[in-house]
Amino acid sequence: MAFLDCTTVEDLCDAIRSMAVRGAPALGAAGAMGVALACVRGDDIADAARRLVATRPTAVNLAWGVDRARTAEDPVAEAVRIAAEDVERNRAIGAHGAPLLDDGARVMTHCNAGSLACVGYGTAV
Repeated sequence: MAFLDCTTVEDLCDAIRSMAVRGAPALGAAGAMGVALACVRGDDIADAARRLVATRPTAVNLAWGVDRARTAEDPVAEAVRIAAEDVERNRAIGAHGAPLLDDGARVMTHCNAGSLACVGYGTAV
């Protein structure tokens, strides 16, 4: 695992385009953070939003995160809120799913479901 230091929107666009960032929840949060980054740097937010979405045009969560931050009164606070909501949702999935599994049970997940695909927690039970 590696952490990327994206200091410009273009850095983040490259990370998304190259699939260094993957998984729907992670893409949503990354898109929102990209808008927040543009806001902090004084970049054109609409242009940044267009560039971010263009990196993976079929990624629904990416467009959702970008749009939610772009239309927020405070894009930075909204991006942080999106990340926090993802962690909360993922923990709830685990809390609700764990009682359904017997001790020692094995679960096969499909696609990007672990902590690397989300904001530090994961959607896998």
